Amino acid sequence: MAMIRSIEIQIGQMAKQIAQTTKGLGDKFLANTITNPKEHCNNVVTEKEKKNEKEGERDKKEREKKRSKEKKIKEKMKIRREVLLKNIYHILMLLQKKKKEKKKFFC
Repeated sequence: MAMIRSIEIQIGQMAKQIAQTTKGLGDKFLANTITNPKEHCNNVVTEKEKKNEKEGERDKKEREKKRSKEKKIKEKMKIRREVLLKNIYHILMLLQKKKKEKKKFFC
């Protein structure tokens, strides 16, 4: 910001010098620079922008809630899957055991 300000000052000084040297040429180059009394500009926010910001915040909160729900659902599904796999494994082990017992019985 300071760099831009110094460039603006230098350009203003050069414009004044050119204006002074060209006075006798009929003032074809007018370089009457006016210094800005304010160093900064204030941002103006309209009601529409405020409304859009509020809607954006509301949408963000809704997305976060949705992600949270999805995460909980995925966790529940993972737990159910693990329980199901354990049950399947247990059933397979029981079937193998029964198979071995049948072989022993018929042999």
